[in-house]
Formats: sequence, structure tokens, C-alpha cells
Amino acid sequence: MAYKIIHEQFWTDPKIKNLSLEYKFLFLYLITNPYSHSTGIYYIQKNIIALDTSIDRGIDRGIKELSDRGLISYDYEIEVIFIKNMLKHRSNNQIYNDKQIKGIVNHLKTLHNSILIKDFLEYYKDLNIPYNYTPIDRGIDRGIDRGIDTPPYIYSDIDSDIDSDKKGIVKGKQKKLK
Repeated sequence: MAYKIIHEQFWTDPKIKNLSLEYKFLFLYLITNPYSHSTGIYYIQKNIIALDTSIDRGIDRGIKELSDRGLISYDYEIEVIFIKNMLKHRSNNQIYNDKQIKGIVNHLKTLHNSILIKDFLEYYKDLNIPYNYTPIDRGIDRGIDRGIDTPPYIYSDIDSDIDSDKKGIVKGKQKKLK
């Protein structure tokens, strides 16, 4: 069994403090679930989230809310999530050795070339992770298929939040590491 560290500042962070109870629980689940990875980028299906949390109909709205607050990004096509700052908080800003960086690279290789790998590499560019990300054209008709596997009415108000170059990716505002 792995132990996950939750900093006490979690509860006083304005991005967290202003979330509804359901979305606080969802975010807490995303950073502590047994499928999570210390890097903060990992594969997880929405049905697993729903099963584990009993949040059935609110998963998509919760992902959107957490994305809007800049806490996460989710790739609906590949089912990969990127939790911003998770690597930073889990590591206490340690300096990574070559073996640890190699472990991160090996983990990224398991994520089916999700577009979020590029976001992860940009977010943690200070680590100089030697991973050559090459985007794959997945043949999505950008004019029709938004790459989201949920009913369109759920996202009728967020078309502007979906990056047109990264269909199926819901992203919040990003903040670069200092």
C-alpha cells in the first residue's frame, strides 16, 4: 500500500477552498487514488472515478470545474489526467537524479502519446526531461467530432474552453513553475 502526502495548505488554498464539497472530494480522490502516479500524469477512466467515488453524473462537470481552476487537464480520448503541481508537491522540490528522470520518461512512454505529455513537459521544463514528444494525428474531424465521449449538452457552454488544436482536451489556466 502506498501512502500519499496531503499538505495542510490543501485546505486553505483559494482554488480548493472555493470548490463545492463534491469537487473537493473529487480532487482529493484524483491526487490519492490507487491509480495515481507521483508525476501527476496518469491513465484513469471516468467510469473508475465514478465507481470509486460514487460521483456518477457529476464527473464531467467536476473535471471541467477543476480544469477551469487550473488544477488539472484531462484527455478524454486517451483517458489521461494531468494534475498540475502534483510532482512538485510530492517531491518537496527535490532535485531529481538521472535514475528518477529515467523513471519519469519510462512512465510517459506508457501514456499512449497523450497530448497532455506535451503539457507536462512544458510545465516541468526546469527538470529537462529528455522525452521526445511527437504528436499523433488521430484522424479526428475537427469540424464535427470534438473527441469528447459525453453528450454534447454537457459541454454546450464550454466550446471556447476546448483548445481547437487539442480536441478532447479540457484545460484550465496554466501557471509556469518559478
